[in-house]
Parts: sequence; structure tokens; C-alpha cells
Amino acid sequence: MDGEQDVYFIDNAVQHEVLDAVACIDAIEQGYCAWGEGRAAINPKTELHVYGDSGYYDFGLIHGAVEPMGVAALRIKSDFHEQTGLTSYGDK
Repeated sequence: MDGEQDVYFIDNAVQHEVLDAVACIDAIEQGYCAWGEGRAAINPKTELHVYGDSGYYDFGLIHGAVEPMGVAALRIKSDFHEQTGLTSYGDK
């Protein structure tokens, strides 16, 4: 990867505006092909759960790179789940 690279922040609203299903499937296929050739890497997803009286906080990270596509990505997920009624925390 030569030269200056752009960084994009893609939240849910932007995702719905700029991504279409066909392009996503094509990109996933390219990524898996590169992975099979040893030209892509992905680390296991990590999750942090903090439980409290009213629910739990969930923080997750996953990242990877696809060399032939010239991309690296980091997904950050942050959610708070309220406990409702007598249910357990198994709704995650």
C-alpha cells in the first residue's frame, strides 16, 4: 500500500446509504479468496461484558485486513442491554 490512505467511519446510517447487497457479497467473496491464498488476516472477535442490576454493557472488537484489496478494518460495537422482567442475560 503506497501513499496516503483514507480512514472512513461507517455507522449504521452511512452503511444503509452507501452499501448494497451485491457489492457486499462481492467484497466478502474477494476477502475469503484472499484468506484462502494467505493474503488476508483476521483476529478472533473479543467481547467484554459488564453486568449490573439493570442490565449489561457489551463492548466488542474485531479487526482484519485483505492485502489484495488494500484494506484493513476495525469494527467496534458498544451496546447496553436492559434486563426486562425475569429473563436472564441470555438474550445477547
